[in-house]
Amino acid sequence: MPWLLVVAALLLASAGGAIAQEQEKGPEHAIDTSYEACNDKNPSTQGMLACANAAEEAWDKELNAAYGALVRSLEGKALETLKQAQRAWLAQREKEYELHATIHAQLDGSMWGPVMADQRVTLLKQRALQLRAYKSFLEEGGR
Repeated sequence: MPWLLVVAALLLASAGGAIAQEQEKGPEHAIDTSYEACNDKNPSTQGMLACANAAEEAWDKELNAAYGALVRSLEGKALETLKQAQRAWLAQREKEYELHATIHAQLDGSMWGPVMADQRVTLLKQRALQLRAYKSFLEEGGR
């Protein structure tokens, strides 16, 4: 019987964590909304690849806009550090893309193409949102 209590506690804890995580997400970004709608409209492998490519382009534009806005908000050491960090991130991104390609080469089935393309989208999205967050920090707590 004690094992039932443990299982119940674990289920409650995981459900609570999922709810908290969902609440933290906030509103979905317009790029994500378009990406999801595109995939719903074009569920074939080629369709999903096209949707991922469009989302990747959109997140890349968003990343560049976020970087530009942050550059305009910084000066001196902070600006130089951002530039160094971005150069390092770009090099890391290229290595991640290379890793995606080599992993994809070892996977069987056409479904993996869209899965690996989505990994590229996620990588760009995360960096764009990170840069936007830094800009937000400056707006909220700057001098």
